[in-house]
Formats: sequence, structure tokens, C-alpha cells
Amino acid sequence: MIKEAELIKSEIPNMTKKVTVRRISGFFANVRKKSLPLLKQILELGKKEVFKKGINFLLDGMSDLITMIG
Repeated sequence: MIKEAELIKSEIPNMTKKVTVRRISGFFANVRKKSLPLLKQILELGKKEVFKKGINFLLDGMSDLITMIG
């Protein structure tokens, strides 16, 4: 599963949105088949990562805005 996740991660820039969604959906389906608690753990980590990236994006935007104003 780790190799599959790393493969998907490396190929995302070259995939269309449709293919990306299919591959990620298939990955989550495989994880769910193997272990529901593992799926919950992966989703929880994913939420944290999305939140962290969102905060970083906002902070970078704010610093750019302050630089333009000042």
C-alpha cells in the first residue's frame, strides 16, 4: 500500500483530474478492504495535512499582501 501511495503521489502532476480521482478512490477502497481503522487513521492524517497546507497558503498570501502594501 505504501508503494501504491508513493506511486500515485509521484504521478499526480502528470494525471488528469479524472484519473487522479479514480486512482485515489481505488487506493482508499483497497485500504478499507484491508483495515477500517487504518482508513480512519489515514483520513485523519490527511485532514491534518490539508489544514496545515491551507494555513501555510494563507500565511504566505498575507505576507505577500503586507509586502505590496508596505
